[in-house]
This record gives sequence, structure tokens and C-alpha cells, in this order.
Amino acid sequence: MKDGPSRLRITGVDLPQPGFNPDERIKLTGKRLEDYARDFGVPFEYHGIASQWDSISIEDLNIRDDEVLVVNSMHTVVRLRDEILFGMNKSRNQLLNLIRAIQPKVFTHGVLNLAFSPYFFPRFRMNLLQYLRFYDMLDTFVSPNSKPRKLVEFELFGPHIINQIACEGTDLDTIPETYNQCHKRNLETGFEQLPVDPNVLKECCKIVRNGYNKGFFAGEDCNWFLQGWKGNIFYAASLWKPRLE
Repeated sequence: MKDGPSRLRITGVDLPQPGFNPDERIKLTGKRLEDYARDFGVPFEYHGIASQWDSISIEDLNIRDDEVLVVNSMHTVVRLRDEILFGMNKSRNQLLNLIRAIQPKVFTHGVLNLAFSPYFFPRFRMNLLQYLRFYDMLDTFVSPNSKPRKLVEFELFGPHIINQIACEGTDLDTIPETYNQCHKRNLETGFEQLPVDPNVLKECCKIVRNGYNKGFFAGEDCNWFLQGWKGNIFYAASLWKPRLE
């Protein structure tokens, strides 16, 4: 731009962490982003919020009228639990209604494409199949005794597996949904989907096809960009905007 790069302002929202510093992680994220922006000469401002996502108000976000607003939500709604467990449409719809109310130019919605059951035995079978696929992917690239492998297993997979097997009800840490379920919910709460750019999709698929193991794949379904392993869809992302009434 004529007067230099535009100013970038990010509001990061994360769950409060247990202990005496509930906002420690969100502050550390902001510090890293500030260092990164400084390295590239980008004017930058950061605002961190440590809160439950469904308890945030518009005022907390400190939105400014002269800004182009974009909302990026990656795997956020899986931690909003009450509606699926108790048959209510509260927390997830409440979050989506908040996003719609602030009228973003674009809402980027990314989901971990997993099935869920509130009952133990179906949930156990679902998790068994899901982690068989994850471990098949890990075994292809990472030695069982390597430090990165142990980090993934102990810090990411392990706590989640224990929680899904040992806990019930509101003690479950995540309640995942498939991208088809998220698609329906977004439409019902007043969003309209934006199309995937065919040129970007083509280039991404080409990169995955030519630069990665043949087990990986990328594709598109109903304007969701899909990523996965050996025919199993792990991640999905799509673009939305508030629908004009």
C-alpha cells in the first residue's frame, strides 16, 4: 500500500487454563505473534481473552468500525458440550449467533471431522476406528520410539483417549461433529456459504498429490475443503458470511 502495510489487529480467544494464571497461554500466543509481526515489519496489535467461548459478549471483542473483520474458528465448537448431551441447542448456536451478530466479512470454519455418541460402547468403537486411522498415519512417518511421536501420544492423543473412555456426560472434554452436521448448523443459524476458489483448490490438491505421501489426499465436497488419509476425512474447512435477511 502507498503508506505501508495495513495494521493487523488480532483478538485471540482461548479457554482459561487451570491454576493461578488462567490467561498465561493466550498471553504467550500474543507475544509470539507480536515477535513474528515485528520480524516482517507489520504493524500489529493483540488482544487476548481467556474465557469460555459461549460467555463472550460483543463488547468483550472491542470491534472497531473502520476495520475489515474476519473470524477464524478452528476446532472451537467441539468443546461446547451441553446441547448434544442434553438435547439442547444452546452453546454452539449461541457462539454462532455471536459471530453472525458482529457481521464479519468472512467466517472461516474448520472442523475435526469425527463422529460422536453420548453412549459408551458406540463411542468406544468410534474412537477405536478413529485412532486406528491416526496411528496408521503416524506409523508411516514416525518411529514408535522417537521424541516427536511420544510428544504427540502423551500430550495430544493420550489425554483425549483417557477422557473419552473414562468419562461421561459433562466430564467429556470434546463433543465432535462431522462437517455435514456443521454445515447444517451454520445454515440454520443464518450463514450462507462462500464457494471454494477452484484455482486455489486445484493448486492445493496438486501440492498434496505431488509433494506428500500417496496416502494423503485433499478434495472438496459441498464447498468444504477436505484433508485426510487413505480415504478417511480428518479435517474440513469452509468459508461463510452472515446471510442477509
